[in-house]
Amino acid sequence: MVKKIDDKEAIRRLANICAKQEKSPRDILNKLHTWGFSYDESKGILEKLQSNDLTNDLRFATAFVHDKLHFNKWGKRKLAFMLSQKGIAQNIISEAIDSIESETYESIIIEELTKKNKLLKGNSQREIEIKLMKFAESRGYEFEICRKVLKG
Repeated sequence: MVKKIDDKEAIRRLANICAKQEKSPRDILNKLHTWGFSYDESKGILEKLQSNDLTNDLRFATAFVHDKLHFNKWGKRKLAFMLSQKGIAQNIISEAIDSIESETYESIIIEELTKKNKLLKGNSQREIEIKLMKFAESRGYEFEICRKVLKG
């Protein structure tokens, strides 16, 4: 694969991208790969971006958690999994997820389960509860919290 741009141009372009939106290290490495950079060159460019604070794992993880929680209504389990898929370290994932306020989180779960409950049809209350738990699991909500919400 032939490089079309040099290191300085890549850093300039990535700085513009990172100024507009938080990017994970994996996103940046993938972008550099599409531009024809080797893995070692990409790591060097990523380190320069991190040293200039243009990209930051904790800042990315916190923004990701906030956006996916409030807009996509994802649960903590799904958030943690998706962050790990983005190449974020486990300690940073834990810190970002711990920043979620429990009252906000529970109110989102209640809101989502209430909306879903209105759409479900079933022969018994038990069948509807099973469907709600499957829905909650697909969103990444913890079993214990969902159980508490459904019983409460």
